[in-house]
Amino acid sequence: MLNAFVMLAAMAGSPLETKPPLAPLGKWRVDWGDTNCLAMQNYGDASAPTTFGFKPSLNGDVIRVIITRKGPYQDAAHFPVALGDVKTTALGFRPTKTDREMFWINIPRADFDRLAALPTLAIKGRRLDFVLSTTGFAAAIRALDTCNENLRAHWNADEAGVQRIGTMATPLRAPARLVSSADYPDQAIFEGRDGTTGVSLLIDEKGALKDCVVEQASGVATLDAQTCILFQTRGKFSAAKDKEGKAIKSRLTYRFRWKTG
Repeated sequence: MLNAFVMLAAMAGSPLETKPPLAPLGKWRVDWGDTNCLAMQNYGDASAPTTFGFKPSLNGDVIRVIITRKGPYQDAAHFPVALGDVKTTALGFRPTKTDREMFWINIPRADFDRLAALPTLAIKGRRLDFVLSTTGFAAAIRALDTCNENLRAHWNADEAGVQRIGTMATPLRAPARLVSSADYPDQAIFEGRDGTTGVSLLIDEKGALKDCVVEQASGVATLDAQTCILFQTRGKFSAAKDKEGKAIKSRLTYRFRWKTG
């Protein structure tokens, strides 16, 4: 009877057999870019690592989790994913001229902070199935907060910068006219997916759109990605000016509603 119990327990799996979480391979790297702040770390096999990173939105309300690794070609598509107990969708794709597949997952900052306080983070969904040690998360996010504070000042998106602006940047074409029914992602139409995406647009002194950042995730990764693609490929703007009439950097915000019906 005891032998039968032991055999059944072994077949069912035991907590003792759980694989240990992937540990970081080195120190976290924090990139202070001109339009974004990004923290990155390698996990797993040093010869073919999985790179895990996170990038906060300009306001800091949304964290984009970024996962890259060697993988096969795939058309851009979303799929259900869970980060710990947070359920949403991931965007999977492979950039051209690379051998690495990439996954983007947007989650609220409050959920990210809660998950980062745990010892491990489980990520599960389709081709993603692993557990990471969260060692270094807290220090990396503190560095990103400092970076983001400087970034907002750089783009006149902080309180002092807003006071500096005399004339706001202006779209030369109404955002609603940038999109047609043909632009609705096929997968989202097939699944009957609606959603609202909020974005920050970073406009330089020449009126060029330098970046589009998701500030409010719709929960449908293809809708969030398509929102920024439309602004980046079709949007044209006049630059903001300070109170002396000099062109300056600025940030515009929009909420874009996607609705199938």
